[in-house]
Amino acid sequence: MIPFTMNILNYKNGVYTVEYLPSAQNLHIPIKLDIQVDPEALTDRSKIIERLKMSSPQEYWYSQSQAAEVDNNLAASLVNTSHEVAHVPTRPTNPVNSFGYHLAPREPVGPSIEQVEDNTDESNNISNTVGSSSPEEVATPQQQNVIKLKMLIQQVLQEMAEGTV
Repeated sequence: MIPFTMNILNYKNGVYTVEYLPSAQNLHIPIKLDIQVDPEALTDRSKIIERLKMSSPQEYWYSQSQAAEVDNNLAASLVNTSHEVAHVPTRPTNPVNSFGYHLAPREPVGPSIEQVEDNTDESNNISNTVGSSSPEEVATPQQQNVIKLKMLIQQVLQEMAEGTV
């Protein structure tokens, strides 16, 4: 666990605004969150404080701490290099998961194998597009940061909806 200081800034209609300040030296990432507290807990001060303690963004701080320890020289050394790829894994990794988020599996896009075999008239057209993809665009570092921020906000909102933040 990453130790932290918790400043309770505001309370309105069952929602506390809390600022979390990590004590770790390599983390200077204060985060303010609106935390909804179960009405039953509002009758006991220790339950409220415990709920707010449990809402600290530990996973986010941990991922930021790990990212700070990465040797960026190795990552930067890959710029302007090219690599031939002869085999792609059957289940490619999702770049979004590298940010530490868990996404629901996607449904397959396009016809199933059975549908392709049933449509013999269309099979030539379909076979020319199966396995092909549109050209990829690489996001700029600023765009990547915006994407990461949106995903963090989405994760916090999801955890708030689940009552885990």
